[in-house]
Amino acid sequence: MAKLNPALIPPEAKALALGRFHLRALARQWDIIRVVRGRRDIRRALEGFWIVLEALVAHFEARTLTQKDLTARAEGTSSAATISRAIGDIEQEGWIRTIPTPGDHRVRTIQVTEQALGLYLMRVDSGWDDFWSIAEAALTAGGLETRPTVTGHDYVIGC
Repeated sequence: MAKLNPALIPPEAKALALGRFHLRALARQWDIIRVVRGRRDIRRALEGFWIVLEALVAHFEARTLTQKDLTARAEGTSSAATISRAIGDIEQEGWIRTIPTPGDHRVRTIQVTEQALGLYLMRVDSGWDDFWSIAEAALTAGGLETRPTVTGHDYVIGC
């Protein structure tokens, strides 16, 4: 199948889709924070959520993640101290584990736990469906339509 050309999607449809992606991501973020933390103290909850997501992506990409990586990615929006405290919080809650890095025991590698991986994988289908419906609306606004095929659905131009 030919690659889709994003230029076919009107700017307004892209803007709407992007806004919906962001809003849906934020709603899902607060939902998972409530699942994990309930209504108790949510200090550093956003940092904790972000760190667990970074650890999940690192897990799926089979790469190493350290606090130094997180501090660099935060680009000053969260201090190294806040990130360190958030790591301690979520490690204590069982969402990540830190292990000494071979060769330099001062640097600790951050890994996702089975508990976090299990919760995430339980929610993947509903999350995918949420985001796919937003993307599909933008593709349709660009004049693309879905047609059933033997292997699923393809997008084609025109009606």
